[in-house]
Amino acid sequence: NIVPTCDDLLGLANSMFLSVYDAVWNLIGFTENEILEDYQEAVEILNREVANRSGTNTQKQRTKVVIELYHDAAMAHYPFSKLLKSITFTTGTKCSVCPNLKALPRILEKTLMNRNDDPGNAENITDVVRAMIKASSMKQVIQVIFAFLENPNVVVVRIKDRFMKCPSAGGWRDLMINLYLKSDKSRHVCEVQVVHTRMLVARQGLPGHAIYGRVRNAGEILEKMGLGMNMRSERVRELCEEHTPIRQLLHIGLPVTVLMCAGYEEGELLDSGCAAGVVASAKASIRDGFYRNRAELGRSKRHEQSLPFNQAVPSFSQEALECDP
Repeated sequence: NIVPTCDDLLGLANSMFLSVYDAVWNLIGFTENEILEDYQEAVEILNREVANRSGTNTQKQRTKVVIELYHDAAMAHYPFSKLLKSITFTTGTKCSVCPNLKALPRILEKTLMNRNDDPGNAENITDVVRAMIKASSMKQVIQVIFAFLENPNVVVVRIKDRFMKCPSAGGWRDLMINLYLKSDKSRHVCEVQVVHTRMLVARQGLPGHAIYGRVRNAGEILEKMGLGMNMRSERVRELCEEHTPIRQLLHIGLPVTVLMCAGYEEGELLDSGCAAGVVASAKASIRDGFYRNRAELGRSKRHEQSLPFNQAVPSFSQEALECDP
């Protein structure tokens, strides 16, 4: 039952945070609405800068070996810290550079969990050296973007606009920037998280750190299994085409309805030990159109600008927080 366990944990965490973050973002949008268009234009300029380097593989670290990556990170930390102090001085923002490198056990965990194609490969780990820039307004966020663009020693290799385009499932919004310094011979890619102070204040009032590790691991387990929320239907269809035994899929907790939608026949399910009543109920749900994939609970399609949160959040078992997947 690892799949529903992880689903419950993710759904519970998202339902805890979503309404709070949406309310804060709606406030930001109301008070800074005129500047949001300028922000989107700045992000587009930054995107074009990154696109100019497409095909050069600069998003990856120079090495696949964890210990070499750690050495490069140690050498990059001080120059990176100096850069961030300069950026915050010119933009009037505040900055906190993580004084320590990301812990080695966590780096190893990421190389094993996030690389099905090449377990242990560390070239995609870009947050060993990391920092947070705290902006009091979206105008300051724009200033930070141009400060990085105009710095002759900075090469931006990747951005993730979670303010407008892809907020997290729990509603968190920020701007992620990956970059390296031209003066760094190893071109070690570092990470900068640009946050709005109003969002940060809201997060500090929530029990995020208490459950963050479990939520993160739940998501990684599903991704490792190929059963993440954005890929589940396709993956189960592939398993059906590969004639994966139904008992294995039932053992990890995939619902009968999901298996039937993927192409498993009623007779196969009955032969695998499914109760006739369960199969009949699944058929009825599919026929009547009432079924929703469990993985989609609590995850509505996010718009570029959030609408007021007025939808009921599905309930999830508190036991999901008490277990450790």
